[in-house]
Amino acid sequence: MHKNTVTRAYLSTSLNKKVGFSESETSLIVNSIINLICRSLANNEKINITNFGSFQLKEKNARVGRNPKTLQEYPISARNVVKFKISKKLKQKIKDKFKDEN
Repeated sequence: MHKNTVTRAYLSTSLNKKVGFSESETSLIVNSIINLICRSLANNEKINITNFGSFQLKEKNARVGRNPKTLQEYPISARNVVKFKISKKLKQKIKDKFKDEN
């Protein structure tokens, strides 16, 4: 299995190769999209990307955590986390890819 980390630079280079814009233009496009997603999440807006998935903030309540090694308890404060839900089409593509590899 080939492991890659998808970075801004990787997205920018991939976009540059596929579309043919300059590297500075593709870098600006990628950064603009990521910044838009961040601003939308900061404003508690849900983001849907067709055939990919959706992002939204989820509130997590405060709770008591426990160190599994020492069993010492400690408080975990309430917080917001980003939740990603994969689209059905992307989920199926991933299943098909792994089915083909086996």
